[in-house]
Amino acid sequence: MRSTVNRVVFLLALIVGVTAPQMARAGAKEEARKHYDRAIELVDDGQLAEAIIEFQRSYDLTKHFSVLYNIGQVYVSLAKPVEAIAAYEGYLVGGGKSIP
Repeated sequence: MRSTVNRVVFLLALIVGVTAPQMARAGAKEEARKHYDRAIELVDDGQLAEAIIEFQRSYDLTKHFSVLYNIGQVYVSLAKPVEAIAAYEGYLVGGGKSIP
């Protein structure tokens, strides 16, 4: 039964032209978006320590440099300058020339 399901999923992926890594990336991106959105809600509610956790989870899934900027901002609000600087440095390195 399980092998039949695996074959069907594989065939569907072939039909729509999506590979397993692409499906995994799409799932990770969706999960990262959920964590990011939750982090924004937490910031709005003043739950900054919890927001850091959600931003970090989002970043861990996608490694998108822009999340590091948000992390830095929250660390500034928490009066944690060392952590803020580390996050901003990661943001600048990761963003490279795409940051004006």
